[in-house]
Amino acid sequence: MRSNLQPTSNPVIANASRRVAGRRLIGRRIAGVSAGLIAVMAGFLAGAPHASATEFPPNPAVTAATSCTTDGGVLSVTFTNAGGLGPANFTVVINGSTKWPVTVQPNDVDIEHYPLGLNGGANVHVSASGMSDYTNSFAAPPCYSSTGSSSVACVNDVPVLTVSFTNTGLLSDQFVFELQGDPASPATYTLAPGQTQTVTRALTDGASIALNVEAPGHMATVVGSYGVAPKCAPATTIPDTTVPDTTIPATTIPATTIPATSVPDATTPTTQVASQPGLTTSTAPMAPPTTASALLPSTGSSDRLAIVALTASALGIALRVVARRAVRRG
Repeated sequence: MRSNLQPTSNPVIANASRRVAGRRLIGRRIAGVSAGLIAVMAGFLAGAPHASATEFPPNPAVTAATSCTTDGGVLSVTFTNAGGLGPANFTVVINGSTKWPVTVQPNDVDIEHYPLGLNGGANVHVSASGMSDYTNSFAAPPCYSSTGSSSVACVNDVPVLTVSFTNTGLLSDQFVFELQGDPASPATYTLAPGQTQTVTRALTDGASIALNVEAPGHMATVVGSYGVAPKCAPATTIPDTTVPDTTIPATTIPATTIPATSVPDATTPTTQVASQPGLTTSTAPMAPPTTASALLPSTGSSDRLAIVALTASALGIALRVVARRAVRRG
């Protein structure tokens, strides 16, 4: 290199110039050596073998879980490739259907979501080179679920309907209450997960019950009831009318005693019959005349009976006399 310094007779300046020129020469030599070393190293590296993916293979892994959206259940699968120099390739089969393959680069993560619908579960099988096959089964997540009940009871002599329903799902849900004949129906209630709603309605005795509680978002009937309300009003009681027994006192009729009637023996006086030739005469006693008053006391009907008896007796006596006479004559 040519110097721009002019010769000088000053020794100090001359020495300084020589030192600068020497340093420049040393710098040029170091630069040349460094370039040579770099060239040698580059040649060495260019001929050396590189690390491959087979020497540092991928490290795949899989996890899965279910969750809920407003459209129903979702299966979420997480694919990872922690380390290695090559990508991890995953094959996914859900419920027997092969999905699109998933590729994850080294030290990367990929999450895929597979819808399951309102009531769908999932059988999952995932395979990849470098890991054991992942197999798992998932039930349908309870995104929309509910329970309900109804009852009727008499309250203060009035039938009262009580309806309760609970959101047992993982998402908020809407319920529609409808009772036939109820002016406040239909009524809509939105319940958060775990929340319960109770509805009461007064009915009339013997009224028909047609009740329905639905969750229209997922077409579910929560409570359905049909029947007849009980009769709760107290029955009208008519007091019993007691009619006392009518007792007719026994009528005692005194016995009628008929006094014994004594009829005295009748004394038949002797009757003198004139003798006639050829006849044998005899005497027959004649009974003295008997009067009724001598036989019975004067008692009305008793007198008449006595008269009849006496008349019959006298007639009998007369007949006997006539008979005897006839016998004699004969």
